[in-house]
Parts: sequence; C-alpha cells; structure tokens
Amino acid sequence: MAGAGLSSWRIKSNNSIVCNPNLPSCYRVELVSPPLSGTAGLQQIYKIAKAVKPLNPSVNKSCGLHVHVKPAQGSWALQQLKTLSYNWCQLESAMDLLLPNSRRYSNNNYCKSNIAVLRQNGAAAGQHRKKFEALKDITRAVSIAGLTDLVCPTDRYYKLNLRALERHGTVEFRAAGGTSNATKVVGYVLLFLNLADASCRGSTAPPSKHKEYVFENIVKFLAKHTGCMVLLHWLPRRKLELNNRRRSSSSRAGGGSSSAGAGPVNVTGGGRNMRAHATSGSCGCAECRQRTGSQR
Repeated sequence: MAGAGLSSWRIKSNNSIVCNPNLPSCYRVELVSPPLSGTAGLQQIYKIAKAVKPLNPSVNKSCGLHVHVKPAQGSWALQQLKTLSYNWCQLESAMDLLLPNSRRYSNNNYCKSNIAVLRQNGAAAGQHRKKFEALKDITRAVSIAGLTDLVCPTDRYYKLNLRALERHGTVEFRAAGGTSNATKVVGYVLLFLNLADASCRGSTAPPSKHKEYVFENIVKFLAKHTGCMVLLHWLPRRKLELNNRRRSSSSRAGGGSSSAGAGPVNVTGGGRNMRAHATSGSCGCAECRQRTGSQR
C-alpha cells in the first residue's frame, strides 16, 4: 500500500503473496510509488518498469494493482465521495470487463463488489434489491463515515475502498490485477484518475439502457467528461485483450502480465485535478528468478 509521505519508489516485502507452485520459495514483494501527478508522474511508471525489467518480475492471480487517489488541493469532500461511489457502482459491471475473471464481480475476497453489497443491504436473505434502489442509499448518505459503511461495510477489501480515507486521506482502487506492464499500469491509473476527476466535478454516470451496452456506457461517460484520448484508446484495447485471452487460454494457469499494448505512449491529458499513489505487485531483487506482488 502506498504510504503517506513517501518521496521515492520502494520495494516492500509482503508475506501475504502466494508463490507459484513451480517456485514455492519465491521472493514476495510489492513496489510502492510516491505520490505521482501529471505527465511526469505517469512517465515515472515507464522508467521504473524499464529499470526492474532485468530482474524478470512476474505476477500471478494473487497479485493486485492498488491506486490511491486524492484531490491535488485539499481533501475529499462528502459530496465528491458520494458522486464517486455512485459512479463506481453504476459503472462497476463495465469496469469488470476491463479486469481478468479472477477480479470480476466478487470472485476475489480482497476486491469485492461494491454494488453487490449495496444491493444485498436491506434485502431478504439470498435476495438483492434493484440497482437503482441501492444507488439511492448513496445519495442519502449524510456523513463520510456513513457512506463508507454503505459501500465498504465490513473491511477495506472492496474494489473501491473508502476506508483508506482515515489512514491515508485517499480513496483506494483495488480492482486491477498486478502487472509489470507499464502501459497497463498507466491505463488503469488514467481510468481511476479520470473517473475520480469527473466525480469531483459533479458528473454522474447514467444507467446503461441495455446490458449489452454497459461497456459503451463507460466509454461515452469518460469521453464526455474527461476527454483523455490516451485512456479512450486504451479501454477497447484492454477489453479486446481480455476477450482474446479468455477465448484462447482457458487451460492456462496463473495471472501473468501480457505484452499486448506494451511500450510508452503519450500520457498527457489524464486526471487534471488529482494525484495518485500506485502500488503494483510486480518486482523484486536481482537474485530472484520470479517475483510476485501483493493483492492485499
């Protein structure tokens, strides 16, 4: 987890990581960034990825990419958090299409679905409320503590984690899988930054008119309210990459990073009023042949 006050990148040991069976004594670490902002901050991701590439980092399904976001000036206000929580829950099914199956829905106990828990709240056992009814709970929240209890009721292990506010002053996005692919990291960082930026400016995502158009809904929302062309080009590429992987690799094990879309891109235009910490489980020391990173 990215810690407050960091001034440089660091590697942390994390014993919660699960090593691959063929390398049971792997060195388990996570790479933690300092707060990053602007184009220079995103370009640091490429530099760090290049620096650790000779170490041959790798990831598996126990790895995660956690991004902490806060406004560049001041702190999160209740209305901003309500809009962000609303947008995340409205768009979560579309977000899942940008994630590996191991991190979709509530398939992973360390990045559970926010909208699922909202829909279960107040419903009979084994039932769930309609989505629009659950979203109304967010709009009625009168305090940050109350909102947090709604969208992260039991712990911090939700895709959108508001419990990071108390300790770090940030919201934490826990949905993405771990990777050593810098382009993929930048894509997710831009996604979360731009969603947060649109939310801070009061933009709310409309519901999708048809289930088959949920992905188009998030693209249209971000295109209208952020205009980050790098992100808008990355979204369909990432979705296509995951679709191709599901079709062609049903027998593959593990969650290693893909080289699809690798290489630097122009990273201007993302998250104008936000800053981020990025935590990626994907690096380690030179003597390790395989490394994994934490999802926890």
